[in-house]
Amino acid sequence: MSQGRQLAGLALAIFAVAIFAASDTLSQVVLRAGAPLLAVVFIRFAVQAVATSLLAVPLRGRAMFHTEQRGLQILRGMSLVMGTSCLFASLRFMTVGEMTAIMMLTPMAVTAISGLLFKEVVPPLRWLLLVGGFAGTLVILRPGTEDFRWVMLLPLGQVVFNTVFQLLTSRLSRTDHPVTTNLYTSLTCTVLTLPALVLAEMSHLPGWVWGLTVGLGLTATLGHMLWVMAFQRVPATQVMPFTYSQIAFAVLAGWVATGAVPDRWAAVGMGAIALCGIGSALLTLYQQRR
Repeated sequence: MSQGRQLAGLALAIFAVAIFAASDTLSQVVLRAGAPLLAVVFIRFAVQAVATSLLAVPLRGRAMFHTEQRGLQILRGMSLVMGTSCLFASLRFMTVGEMTAIMMLTPMAVTAISGLLFKEVVPPLRWLLLVGGFAGTLVILRPGTEDFRWVMLLPLGQVVFNTVFQLLTSRLSRTDHPVTTNLYTSLTCTVLTLPALVLAEMSHLPGWVWGLTVGLGLTATLGHMLWVMAFQRVPATQVMPFTYSQIAFAVLAGWVATGAVPDRWAAVGMGAIALCGIGSALLTLYQQRR
C-alpha cells in the first residue's frame, strides 16, 4: 500500500466522522426546535435512499437489488432505525459530545459479543479496556445523582442496536455488494418510518427547520460515502483509532451550534472512553502485525 493512498484513506475517514458530528448536531437543532422525532428519522433516511439510488443506478443497474440475504438486510435496516431513534431522542437531553462518546462504545461491544457468542479469543487487556470504557460511560451518566435521568440511558440503547447493525454488516459483506446493502438499509428505514410522517404534525414548523432536516440527511449520506471510500483505501484496523476524533468534532460542533459545553465530569468520562477505544483499536492493529 502506497503512503499517499494510506494518507488519503485516513483523511477521508477523519472528514467522514467530522461530517457525522455535524449531522448529529443538525439533528439536535431541529429536534429542539419541535420537529417530531420519527418524522426527522424518516426524512433523514428518505434523503439517503434517494441519493443512494441516484448513485447506484448508473453503477449497478438492476443488479443493485440482488441480495442473497434479504431477511438479514431488512433486519439490518430495523436495527438502524431503532438505534437512530435512540440516538436522536438522546439529543433532546444530552450534548452531542456526550452522546457521541457513549456511542463510541460500539466497537468494544462488538468485540465483547464476538468473544462471548462466537468464541473468538479476546485478550484480557481488551476486556480491561472495555471495562474502562464502560466506566467512562458511568462517569458521564452519573446514575444515583440528581443530574441523572432515565432518558440519559438512550445512548446505551443506541450502542446495543448499533452493535447488532455492525455484526450484520460484517455478515452481509461476505455475500452482498456494499451499494446493495446501503440501498436496502435506507429503503427499509424509510418504509418503517413512513407512518410517522403521515401522523406527525409538522405544519407549524418554520421553513428553516425543514431545510436543516433535509440537510442532516444529505450530510449523513455524504459521511457514509466518504466512510466507504476510506475503507477502500485503508484497512479497518488502521482507520478505527482515528474515528474517536468524532468526539472532539462533536464537542466543537455542539459548542458552535448551541453553545453547549460538557461539564468537568462529562469531559473526564469522554476522555476515558476515547482512550480505551483508541487503545483497543491499536491493540487490534498490533495483533494483526505479529
